[in-house]
Amino acid sequence: MRYEGTIERTAPELKKWKGPGNLEQFLGIPIHAEEIVEIDDGLNPYYFFVQNPYTVCPIAFEGETARQNKLEDPHE
Repeated sequence: MRYEGTIERTAPELKKWKGPGNLEQFLGIPIHAEEIVEIDDGLNPYYFFVQNPYTVCPIAFEGETARQNKLEDPHE
């Protein structure tokens, strides 16, 4: 995790975002391509994949599983 804190934007706002400016300007934090952005509203976490500074896509993502950082056997 590179940044943890409070931002002024919500997950629905990020999902609808089309500009102007880039994602870093919109969120107010440094963002890099190919990162996962998590926005947690206290009820549910929402995840977005950053393709580039101007393109972000909502994704289904198991954050808790990813934080464990262990390889799982797909045959189990």
